[in-house]
Amino acid sequence: MKTRTLQKPFSVSLKARLRNKTFREAFEHYSNTLSVGLLIRDTRKKSGLTQKEFANRMGVSQQVISRLEKGDIDNPTIDTLSKIADVAGKKLVVEFV
Repeated sequence: MKTRTLQKPFSVSLKARLRNKTFREAFEHYSNTLSVGLLIRDTRKKSGLTQKEFANRMGVSQQVISRLEKGDIDNPTIDTLSKIADVAGKKLVVEFV
């Protein structure tokens, strides 16, 4: 007979883990990185271009665009973000909130 293990809801588990400074810092860092990646993906998609088309216009490989969108490239430079904005016909604005 299998026993069922009751698991805490994710939000409760996350709240408990965020009390740990090391975990919280890593979580915040990755959250920011992923947020930038999602913004890059949304910007590309709104421009109507595939990753390959976008990459060609930026002068990089499709793999670079994929890695940027997934957050695998940890710290895209302002130059890279400016190129993304240019290709998408957008203006790059950096804010501290």
